[in-house]
Amino acid sequence: MRRITRRRPSPALVVATIALFLAAGGTSYALTLPVNSVGSAQLKAGRVLNSKLHPGAVSNSKMGRGAVTFSKMANNQMTTVKIRDASLLGQDLASNTVTGAQIDEASLGITRFALVDGSGNLATGSSGVSVASVVGNTVVVNMGASVAGRPILATVSGAAPGQITAAPCGGASSSNPNGVACAGAFTTPQYVQVKTFDGAGAEALRPFSLSVPLA
Repeated sequence: MRRITRRRPSPALVVATIALFLAAGGTSYALTLPVNSVGSAQLKAGRVLNSKLHPGAVSNSKMGRGAVTFSKMANNQMTTVKIRDASLLGQDLASNTVTGAQIDEASLGITRFALVDGSGNLATGSSGVSVASVVGNTVVVNMGASVAGRPILATVSGAAPGQITAAPCGGASSSNPNGVACAGAFTTPQYVQVKTFDGAGAEALRPFSLSVPLA
């Protein structure tokens, strides 16, 4: 019986066999990473660009406090609808970033005033305040915003003695308890009816000052 002798393959044959296997099967490999295996520690600085992020992929909950500064934002990105009420305080604003021209006085809790001369003309007053009507000793002042339920301070100006009454138009109601019915189209409490009298109580057009705190 003839004995079959086993011979160990030569190194050259092993290398050739591996090369043939790789050539036939290609050199692509599938790499599967565990969930959450790539974090910030594995990323080099500047490797993740805006173009590589899906829209909406980075939400507020994924950003650290103070991570987004004004220098990183395009112009006009922050509009009023994106700012929560009372989220901006005085210390959050740089000096002189908000000027008077950018403030709507109606949005502030301030006092509106009017100074009316002896002819019933507006001498000076807050923005939006005007004289709407002058008939006899009765002057209707447009305060530019509702003064319903607000205290009204009216005083006669000048050295001569006099008397004065003032009340919002629109008639009396639960929201406008001191309201009076004014003539003409002055049917809302943004108008204040002022009547002046001389020292004896007779009807007379006199200069006066009018102020109403809106807060």
